[in-house]
Amino acid sequence: MKELVAVVTACAIGAAAPVAVVATTLNPAFAVATGALAATAVTRAIGESAIRRYKRSTAPEAAAAPAPAKG
Repeated sequence: MKELVAVVTACAIGAAAPVAVVATTLNPAFAVATGALAATAVTRAIGESAIRRYKRSTAPEAAAAPAPAKG
């Protein structure tokens, strides 16, 4: 549950970054760049955290699951 809260919080902060830029500079061009950088940073942080978490063999979520049936 803590992981889900952390992901939602990170996404909310990343989504709020361009809004804050527009509110302070009134220039939408800066908001686009800020949004792209925020999305990249959030995605990277979540990905690296997930790799660290699921790399450990003791994590219950890391148990091998059967492949889905094709059909």
